[in-house]
Amino acid sequence: MRKDNKGITLIALVITVIILLILAAVSVTTLTGENGLINKAATAKENTESAQETEILQQAAVQAMGKSKSGDVEKQYLDAALANNSEIQGTEAAGSGVKVTFKSGRVYTVSADGEVAEKTALKVGNADISTVSDISTKYGEITSYKSKSHPNIDWQLFYADSSNYYVIASDYVPNAELPCNGNSGYTATDLVKSTSTTNQFATYCARFASSSSYNDGVLTAGTIYKNGSASTAFTATAGSQYLTTNYLKWVAANLSSTNTNICSVAYMMDTNKWSSFADGVSGAYAIGGPTIEMLSLSWNAVSGHTQMTDYTTLSSSNSNTNGYIAQSPETGSNFFGTSTNMWFIKEQTKAYGYWLASPSSGITSLVSYVYCYGYVHANYASNDSLGFRPIVCIPK
Repeated sequence: MRKDNKGITLIALVITVIILLILAAVSVTTLTGENGLINKAATAKENTESAQETEILQQAAVQAMGKSKSGDVEKQYLDAALANNSEIQGTEAAGSGVKVTFKSGRVYTVSADGEVAEKTALKVGNADISTVSDISTKYGEITSYKSKSHPNIDWQLFYADSSNYYVIASDYVPNAELPCNGNSGYTATDLVKSTSTTNQFATYCARFASSSSYNDGVLTAGTIYKNGSASTAFTATAGSQYLTTNYLKWVAANLSSTNTNICSVAYMMDTNKWSSFADGVSGAYAIGGPTIEMLSLSWNAVSGHTQMTDYTTLSSSNSNTNGYIAQSPETGSNFFGTSTNMWFIKEQTKAYGYWLASPSSGITSLVSYVYCYGYVHANYASNDSLGFRPIVCIPK
């Protein structure tokens, strides 16, 4: 008699091993994958700690506003409210708000009105801007910044100083998204839409109102504009530095002017009216376009081309009674070349150029702008073939 020995065949063994490998792979992925249990646990821990830190800052902000006469969050009172918290690494002024760093490494901004937001890294491509050794090499690149109210607008890195990054709209902003007279809630002293029936740029260009005054028509020291009788401070850097100190020196030297060009510039500098463009980052603010000082500093920071006229200091040649001398085409020191780059848009189907937040010399109705042919020029505030490329200042 023969006894049959039953065992596992080679094929069955191979199949069993394959199944075990698959199960092992699935198990590892479940644990360690991008959406694995380990990562989910780490994310949950991160979110919990972030929520706890946010709550700490919210409570401190309420205490700070209660101590402040203005009702805003002031750094000295926020520091006092956080003094006994061992988790705080440090605080520093950031625009009109306060930047708070925890020992966990997370960074938050507390705005003047008490809004708390975790600060996320501003990126160009895949690079964190703060890790770039020469930031000027990234000028013109699309950043990760996005406005909540204007999600379809891309923002290019325009300039950086010791306290802020400045990003500019990569294209002209349509009238429907501008704070202009064609939209509800604005007055006759704001932008007005083109009234021309033949203007091919009507949806991308607007002109300043023809009124010779902007609200009360006076820019006062320490403020960028006056809204009725209430002066509004406009800080551009940490501490008490104002935008007029750094990037609008001509207006700072002519604060009492009621010229149309000064009033038009005051409108462009009204951060309340342009605030919807700055709703992507806590502590950020927006203006209607770069000043001529910002433009020259940005251009001159990048090597490989002719330097632009230096507008960082005033001289007798560019500080007359009306504004900067930029009233005729210049192919020398104010020329940005013949091909499109970050500083000017050659394509003309939307506009002939964009307004600068700087007055021009010549007559009191001229405002500086960047022409589509690559040079700095000036035009009447009533011109309706020029567009706007807002600037957003993002505290570091």
